Amino acid sequence: MLNIKELDKTQLQRANSVSFNNDRGDIRDKIYKSCIDEILKWNISEVKKQKILDRLYQKNMEILKYEASFISVIVSGPAKYDELKREKEAGKIVELASDFNVWFSNLEKQYKSYKNPSKEDLANKKVEEIMKSHKLGLDIKNELIDLSNLDNKKFIELFEKFNPIYKWKKNTVIYKVYIASKNGEIKEKDIEILFEDENFTAYLKKGRVFIKFVFKPQAQLKFALKKKGYWWNSREKSWSTYPSRLDMAWIKSISSKYEKYL
Repeated sequence: MLNIKELDKTQLQRANSVSFNNDRGDIRDKIYKSCIDEILKWNISEVKKQKILDRLYQKNMEILKYEASFISVIVSGPAKYDELKREKEAGKIVELASDFNVWFSNLEKQYKSYKNPSKEDLANKKVEEIMKSHKLGLDIKNELIDLSNLDNKKFIELFEKFNPIYKWKKNTVIYKVYIASKNGEIKEKDIEILFEDENFTAYLKKGRVFIKFVFKPQAQLKFALKKKGYWWNSREKSWSTYPSRLDMAWIKSISSKYEKYL
């Protein structure tokens, strides 16, 4: 069961009392709770969720500490107050709030951009590459042939669209692939999912092993991946290696063995 902590009520009341509209603490509490609601919707492990919730609490309490001590000029009036201290507190609030916004926005972006790899996604991406190459006047034969192994129906459609333009001869490889596709002789290749859980998906594609994480792993896990022969593949946004280096026992142990680095 998740442990969701509440922000310190005394600090919240104090933040309200020293603010012009008497709502600084209420605003902080609202921001905190809205982030909690968002995190609770995420389909990630309870362990990871608790870690994020704990970090969320720590960051908001740190901001609240300064918000509770920063007295608005309008509230303090003509009373003597250390202006240098006021400036430092104001600067610290801005700094911490900015750091928090960047941190949480980055988490949201990583979570929302994560998508399990699929043959459909690969086929759509390949179609985009073909259309782009065609517009640039580049050779699209090899890309079209690749598409035949992902989405044979789409390959036939695009071949028939582009053949009047490129006029491929019957003795070319692409034309032979087209005939084989029309005869139902081409077997579509699919991504093979090797293992997946709430933290990552390990899959086999085009003679390579890939590990795709929901959130960026910390340095310790990155080091372990490199030690096992993996490298970062920016195009796939995954860690990659050769099938000869595949260690399924190690992959299955990642979430437990490197739990605090996920």
